[in-house]
Amino acid sequence: MYFSIVKKQKIPYNNTGYFSKYICDYMDKKLPDFLKDCELPSLNSFREKIIEKNNQKFNRSLLYDVLSSQNKEICLSEKSLCNINDLKKENTYTVTTGHQLCIFGGPMFFIYKIITAINLTKKLKKSFPDYNFVPLFWMASEDHDFDEVNNVNFFGDKFLWNIDSKGKVGDVHTTAISELIKSLKIRMGDNENSHALFSILSQCYNGNTLSESTRLFVNHFFGKYGIVILDPDDKKLKREMLPILKEDVCENNLSKIINKTSFNFSRDYKIQAKVKNINFFKLTKDDRVPVTEKISINHILENYEEFSPNVLTRPIYQEIILPNIAYVGGGSELSYWSQLIDVFEYLDLVYPCMVLRNSVALLPQKDSKFLSKLGFDLSDIFRNFDELTANYLKCSENINFSSNKTKINSIYKSIMSIVDDQSLKDAIDSSRKYNLKSLDKIEKKNY
Repeated sequence: MYFSIVKKQKIPYNNTGYFSKYICDYMDKKLPDFLKDCELPSLNSFREKIIEKNNQKFNRSLLYDVLSSQNKEICLSEKSLCNINDLKKENTYTVTTGHQLCIFGGPMFFIYKIITAINLTKKLKKSFPDYNFVPLFWMASEDHDFDEVNNVNFFGDKFLWNIDSKGKVGDVHTTAISELIKSLKIRMGDNENSHALFSILSQCYNGNTLSESTRLFVNHFFGKYGIVILDPDDKKLKREMLPILKEDVCENNLSKIINKTSFNFSRDYKIQAKVKNINFFKLTKDDRVPVTEKISINHILENYEEFSPNVLTRPIYQEIILPNIAYVGGGSELSYWSQLIDVFEYLDLVYPCMVLRNSVALLPQKDSKFLSKLGFDLSDIFRNFDELTANYLKCSENINFSSNKTKINSIYKSIMSIVDDQSLKDAIDSSRKYNLKSLDKIEKKNY
């Protein structure tokens, strides 16, 4: 495999124009008072969460058993095995991130999320050596929108895995994906890197379910850093979900609280997740359908494994079963998590520190040199095309119409000073405005 030396340049999120008002306020610690617990965390924030989480009870033995069972068929690193064992200890906490089961990892931020979580555990261990911190990847195996995970962008081209799929994406078998891997290999060309990469993909996606394949994929690249991979679609774990099933499906309590928080949130920011009266799905053999009416507690007690949390109840489920102090997510994720701040208090759950994942733009060296030759800085890549063109022409032509406009104003002022008739002054001023406007048009054409 080949490696390159990368020159880094940090650009403030606010300077890119690509981030929402919510994320800019999150970074600047300017969120409204009721969202203060959602802001960019300090080191002291993690210390406080450790203390709070210590008072929340977890079934650590159950979590250990499930993780051991789910990962027994793959080759775990010593670090990942150690992390799973450490989760039985009261002084061990998770830093969680998660994503849909996009084939081959999907978008690059799938990777950035995991790297951010791993790096954060290292920093926390250094700051709090008496505690253990485990990077955990939560697989969204119960999602049912196959169109969101069946594609990958590769060298500017979009490649699709065209098969019929219903129900949970985690249960889809990858037997037919080999043809897609071949197409990707042809696009990449015959070289050392392509042989290494597609050997890995063929081993991971070799007819297993998409859940199993994603586990192999994440473990291959991040196992040596101690990543622990959890599939929440587990009957034993879902039993821990019974209290929120009762609150939401039987009594419809959660939606009232989340709606109130979302209304307050909407005064300043765009709502990310729509609140339903009931925020669970019901799983069938070939489908995942929204629950639209109340269901008896007896039915839930007997069939709880058939229920699947939606985007707003999944974080609650996560925090019930994990000794978690931080969640690493993208801007949209942090936004919908903030809609849950009050329902966490209602359920007496600890709201974790919200950590925005790293964002990275990779620019080839030749493109960087070309930008520099044109007189642009790397931060200029986030500006729109028209603005860049105008600035380039302005610099290259060295035109300064502002000084000319000043001279025109001065000339007209001098003329008006020797005229007494007001109507004549008005006519002179109209002529001044007309000429300045004409100059503006010429300026815009040139830029």
